Amino acid sequence: MKECWKQQPQNCEDMERECLKYFRGNPVWDKIFRGFREKYLSYNAFSGKVVLSRLSEEVIEELEGFFQKNYHGKKSVTVTAAGFTRALEESRFSQISPERLLNLYFHEEMEGKKLKNEKRMLRWETEREEVLKKNRFLPAEKWLVEQKQGTISKEDMELGARMINGFPVWKQKQEYLAIYAASITGNPHAFDQGAGKNRLLREVVAWYVKEKKLDEKTTGIFHSQENQKLYMQAGILMDDISNYTMIFGIKAWKKDGTLHQGIEGFSKEKDMVQLPLQVVAGLKKVSCPDNRLYIVENPSIYGILFEKYREKIACMCMNGQPRLSSLLLLERLVPETEVFYAGDFDPEGLLIAQKIRQYYKGSFYYWEMTVEHYENSMSDEILSERRIRMLEQISDCELLPVAEKMKIVKKAGYQENIDIPVPKVHLK
Repeated sequence: MKECWKQQPQNCEDMERECLKYFRGNPVWDKIFRGFREKYLSYNAFSGKVVLSRLSEEVIEELEGFFQKNYHGKKSVTVTAAGFTRALEESRFSQISPERLLNLYFHEEMEGKKLKNEKRMLRWETEREEVLKKNRFLPAEKWLVEQKQGTISKEDMELGARMINGFPVWKQKQEYLAIYAASITGNPHAFDQGAGKNRLLREVVAWYVKEKKLDEKTTGIFHSQENQKLYMQAGILMDDISNYTMIFGIKAWKKDGTLHQGIEGFSKEKDMVQLPLQVVAGLKKVSCPDNRLYIVENPSIYGILFEKYREKIACMCMNGQPRLSSLLLLERLVPETEVFYAGDFDPEGLLIAQKIRQYYKGSFYYWEMTVEHYENSMSDEILSERRIRMLEQISDCELLPVAEKMKIVKKAGYQENIDIPVPKVHLK
């Protein structure tokens, strides 16, 4: 057996240098040290065991020399932490602990996962306290207090706090997303969909809505529009100026209870008006003649109704999928208002009609959307199988006959192919 490790080096640095030279002299120690290193990182202690197998004569001789044991004839050797520590203490490297040896061998300070985690949590708490000090008595203070350890970086805590403190709603105003983003970060596109901080913005807005016990619930009927509605409660308008609704014949009151003079002017002139999202969001109440609002999907039909009935009715044009501005206007109708809706006869049109009925909380009627009207409006456009499958989503009992007929005929129908008669006041 080898006994070359027993001669004592002159000083500490010499001892560490000689120790490394010795243990790097045979590959078997690399396997042993890597095994103990893995366990140290898990338990923050030099513990456990390493099993060696398929040993060559050279490796057996190396192990016998260090551990002073006979391993000849063994198929495997188990090296325990206790056994290695004892052998190291009896060697010329006795002044070097197993932990120090691992540090030297791997050129790093050994820290167990538990200790690392404790240090990381302590560092995080310190960072949060720094951010909290800057936000005492500001709206973001409570949000910072509620953050969980290690779930958010200091950078995001600082940005999230600026987002909350900068919500336009604190100033009783509304801003489009680009303007708000520029005021917070200097970049008008910082919070755009797909941008890195968009998710954080949604999280802090959702926190605000829940904290203030606002209308955080969504129906899931018009998901994208309701997502915009969530942001609007913090004073942020997600869409641009193209989010508008076309309407005529209404009276509207602002949130302070005063009559909206602009809309009133259009009503007195018997003219249509294009209301952007920002205007609709600022309304508190909307009323219609005889408490009826007629809605059409098609702009050309809207134009016909305007020319014929502008002095008698209120009418809104959805123009395809409803924008948030149109949905908000529905929410602001006085409770007694009855809604009459007419849309195109294709799978998309029927689904829109069904969703609007589900969305509107008051009295709702389909207007000229029977099987007879479908047959009269039929075009030569053949529906694809994909579009026909969309009809399986129709569950409204009043639309089911039309959907079943459409599955058979497989053609689309459009409002332009039929005359929209005088609004059916007798449906009241």
